[in-house]
Amino acid sequence: MKPFILVTIVIALYVIVAIARIYILYRKTRNVETMARENRDITPLSGSSADLPDQPL
Repeated sequence: MKPFILVTIVIALYVIVAIARIYILYRKTRNVETMARENRDITPLSGSSADLPDQPL
């Protein structure tokens, strides 16, 4: 019975980590998209961070 519980816990942790990774990735891409949409008319999308001093790194 104990190995079954251990396997269940490991699988649950793996699923939680996978969901967290997907969520973080989704949030990052959405954040970049919204930043690009807000600053489209002010700053170009291409360029180094030296050109955009007011942008958070």
